[in-house]
Amino acid sequence: MFRFKKSMFKIKGTRQLEKVISGAVIFLLIMFSIIIEIIGYNRFTRTYTKEYNDSAYKTGLTAEAIINADNIDLYLESEGSSDEYKLTNSRLNILTNKMDVSVVYVIKPINKYKQFISIFNCVNDNSGYKPWGIGTIHKTSSKEYEKYYRQIMENKIDRATVIRKNRYDDSIPHITSLIPIKNSNGDVVSILCVQRFMTDLKHARHEYVYTVTLLTFVLILLSFLIVRVFIRNQIVKPVIMINEEAKRFANEDVKTHNSLKKISKISEMESIALSIDKMEKDMIKYIDNLTDVTKEKERIGTELRLASSIQEKSLPNIFPPYPDRREFDLFASMKPAKEVGGDFYDFYLIDDDHICLVMADVSGKGIPAALFMMVTKILINVYSYSLKNPGEILTAVNERICSNNKANMFITVWLGILEISTGKLVASNAGHEDPAICKKNGNFEIDKKKHGIPVGAMEDYEYKNYNLKLDYGDKLFLYTDGVPEATNNNDEMFGLDKMIDSLNKVKNCSCKDILVGVKCDVDKFVDDAIQFDDLTMLCFEYIGKVKKNKSKKTFNADVKELDNVLSFVHGIIDGKVNNKISMKLDVVIEEIFVNICNYAYEESGFADIEVLLNKNKLSITFIDEGIPFNPLEKDEPDISLSSEDRKVGGLGIFMVKKIMDNVEYKYENNKNILIIEKDLGGE
Repeated sequence: MFRFKKSMFKIKGTRQLEKVISGAVIFLLIMFSIIIEIIGYNRFTRTYTKEYNDSAYKTGLTAEAIINADNIDLYLESEGSSDEYKLTNSRLNILTNKMDVSVVYVIKPINKYKQFISIFNCVNDNSGYKPWGIGTIHKTSSKEYEKYYRQIMENKIDRATVIRKNRYDDSIPHITSLIPIKNSNGDVVSILCVQRFMTDLKHARHEYVYTVTLLTFVLILLSFLIVRVFIRNQIVKPVIMINEEAKRFANEDVKTHNSLKKISKISEMESIALSIDKMEKDMIKYIDNLTDVTKEKERIGTELRLASSIQEKSLPNIFPPYPDRREFDLFASMKPAKEVGGDFYDFYLIDDDHICLVMADVSGKGIPAALFMMVTKILINVYSYSLKNPGEILTAVNERICSNNKANMFITVWLGILEISTGKLVASNAGHEDPAICKKNGNFEIDKKKHGIPVGAMEDYEYKNYNLKLDYGDKLFLYTDGVPEATNNNDEMFGLDKMIDSLNKVKNCSCKDILVGVKCDVDKFVDDAIQFDDLTMLCFEYIGKVKKNKSKKTFNADVKELDNVLSFVHGIIDGKVNNKISMKLDVVIEEIFVNICNYAYEESGFADIEVLLNKNKLSITFIDEGIPFNPLEKDEPDISLSSEDRKVGGLGIFMVKKIMDNVEYKYENNKNILIIEKDLGGE
């Protein structure tokens, strides 16, 4: 990039050259060390803080599942003497020590949030804290806590985090996760706080700063000594020779090596030459070693890809999985954050009338999480064939996991068993995300039910069941936290609201298209940010028994779909309706569907078409969510006039009414519903 004149190498005296070179080297090393320290310091802080925050929050969710929110006031009135309070306090103490948090406490703010009453206060044995007694009153420690107490108690937020990283007193840096405790009516009755020390963060940052500073000092000192020792009077020519050799080595085959011995009678310059000579030899040796390391990495990468393939094949991935079963539709997908992941889904027929649906998320990622996932998946599958319901299955799996869980890993699981003939669904939730349900002709909504604790978190825990009823056309969406917690480059999460909005945009599509639509929205939101969590989803649609001579299908409100609409209707009526009526029906269907396409929506939309053929009566229903419009209110055209004298419009619906025996319109649930009927007995 730069062209130097030969005269520039004629520097008068070695002192000037020594000062220039040594000053430049020292300056660059100092700037480099400062940049590395700043970047590393911030990355250390951000990464450790996120890990601490996630750990404290998940521990809080587990603690929330242990507490009976309806009895908070009774605990205070009895001053902690009840057996239920003691049992709950004991479980919270176990959780506090097992999850390695400093303190788990439950409080009730008073006096405009400036004070609070202690209800539970479980302190880690190694924290150095002394537990508060039940009913004791304490002052709110800061305005920040006071603000979060107010927002949580007024049900404005579902989660808050307070971080104390840089402490100038003797206290240990820590992070506190605040979670509302709600009773069965959904009212916030107290606040659960989980505090965890950030000792590792403090130590890691100090060690990093110390190491970089020490290395920088050593490099600066060594550089200065080298400059002082090896740069002496009249060394320009040997430097040029060394520079030319370096260029040759950089531009030619690195396997070629020219010796630099005895290029100068000056011993100091010869030492530099020998150093360059040694550097070239070491570089060649390094290249050889790098080749071996690359081969080893390729071997490890091959093994990881094989592990990923084994894990992928362990999940059901043939869709449709049961082509002969018309009572339901389902589709699932998993995108691991690493080569192998800790999420998994599963579905299988227990018998001819029961299907089991599973969605789970292991704590952690990589190979350990994948192994834990495989064990849990097998256990759930085995127990589902012998035990009666999801609660019993999860209880049995939890006992097996806890009996030999030296790694202290746990897994959140949603498990449901559907009776296909009735649509009755029995489910149990072990600390997993609440599913989303879309009722027929409705929208997706989160179905919140009380959770149990994650599997593997505590021995002797009994999981409870809850019931759901799926009707014809209802959809169930299961997912892991990788969907709502997908994060973009601004550290913003996708969130449940965006997930529900995304689901409702494709609610009328097939299960596969629903998952594709959600994933597209997540990918668009995340953009090029690194994925830190697995992305796993499952969608299930309950269709029920298919009735003869009746069918319903959703079409895009696009004129290009007209042939598909006609084919759908003819698939039901062909062979049961004569050609004369069939041709008239084609005219009627085309008129109504084209009108929906052209006038119902400002942009794009859908049209539901339902066909019912009952003995000698045919009924076709058109449903759209477009602009409210009753075509029966339009004045009938005066067909006695010429086409030039008649007003534009109205002829199409007039023709529909003449061909059909009955035409009805109604507007319900923000939908236009047009019903046309034809009596087939007279023709």
